[in-house]
Amino acid sequence: VVPRRVDQVVEDTDALAATASWELYADGTSTYQLQRLLSAGLLGQGHRRRLVPTRWSVTATDDMVSKQLIEGLRDRQQVAEVLGYFGELHGNRFFVVLLPGPWAFEMVEAWRVAEQVQVPTEHGGTRWELVQKLSVLSDHEGYDGRTSYADNVTGAYYAARLSVAEHLVGLQRQASVLVFREITEDYFAPAGVWVIREGVAKALEADPVRLESMEHALAWVQREGVMNVDWGGRSKLVDERRHQTRLDAFM
Repeated sequence: VVPRRVDQVVEDTDALAATASWELYADGTSTYQLQRLLSAGLLGQGHRRRLVPTRWSVTATDDMVSKQLIEGLRDRQQVAEVLGYFGELHGNRFFVVLLPGPWAFEMVEAWRVAEQVQVPTEHGGTRWELVQKLSVLSDHEGYDGRTSYADNVTGAYYAARLSVAEHLVGLQRQASVLVFREITEDYFAPAGVWVIREGVAKALEADPVRLESMEHALAWVQREGVMNVDWGGRSKLVDERRHQTRLDAFM
């Protein structure tokens, strides 16, 4: 049975896909159903509707809905303290840190990849060896959001941002947010960005760790993590907060 509200929006061939998605989401339709509707070409202006690959519709839905949620957060009070959350799902470990400040978001993810390298032998020759190298990627946005696609973290960025935005809406607060993702060897078969969306949501459901400062939060992530990553050194938002003078410094 198709819900009446879904039927009404699908029949509206004048509404933009972003408008239609937000109206359905605000009316209680899950993002998973929105993804299916968009993939089937059932949302948007009539002459622009197209069948699209599922992975495109998933990221587009995460992006459109989270943008609307974030827009409503920008006039909210900031979180009053530094909060740290942790959760794991299917070999993925997530650390979410909420910092007092205007809306900003960054996701940093790390994993180990096997590479063949040539190493010298004691007889003057070389041989091939398989070594584990650490790979770290990140994407971020400031108060005004992004103007381009998150090419490094790709769809995982928008999935994590949606879960964070939903949590902040529940708190009725805005924050500068850091999401650190450790991809362990247990995650041997990529299952799609729903793992990131649900993993971050699961982390945010846990009781937060209250931390004294951003540096204490980074130390907490470093201590609890299983990968030796300089998370602060890999983060653009951390670099900005460390070196950019803020107005509250004069208060």
